[in-house]
Amino acid sequence: MSDIKGIVKKLRSEYGTNDPFALCEALRIGVLYCDLPPDVKGFYLLINNNQVIFLNQELDENEARVVCGHELGHAQLHREYNGVFLRTQTLLNCQRYENEADTFCAYLLLDGEELNEGAEVVTIEDVARRTGLPERLVQLYYTAGA
Repeated sequence: MSDIKGIVKKLRSEYGTNDPFALCEALRIGVLYCDLPPDVKGFYLLINNNQVIFLNQELDENEARVVCGHELGHAQLHREYNGVFLRTQTLLNCQRYENEADTFCAYLLLDGEELNEGAEVVTIEDVARRTGLPERLVQLYYTAGA
């Protein structure tokens, strides 16, 4: 696994934000909202050397932020990887790539110092509730060596 934490730290420092939409804009990664099947929240594709993130138009604002962060992880970590093709046309297990994109998203959207300001955070559930992020991302943040 690449240095995901370092990649995220560099992006956050260079662009002064952890907002996945602002980062996509700065990195010239297109973000398109589409009518996708309910079980497809989003996906990333490299098309003619253009990076594009497709998001399900039915996502609420918080879900869209998380999915965009995950797909931005694919754009940064797996630029040439075509997940749609690999999932539908090969027998390759893509879970490693999904875990890496989730880890990228967790590092991007969570900040340990921000979490410690104000109220005391005790559990993964507390952090998830406070940040609006899925518990699996909060768990990844703390288990991946935040």
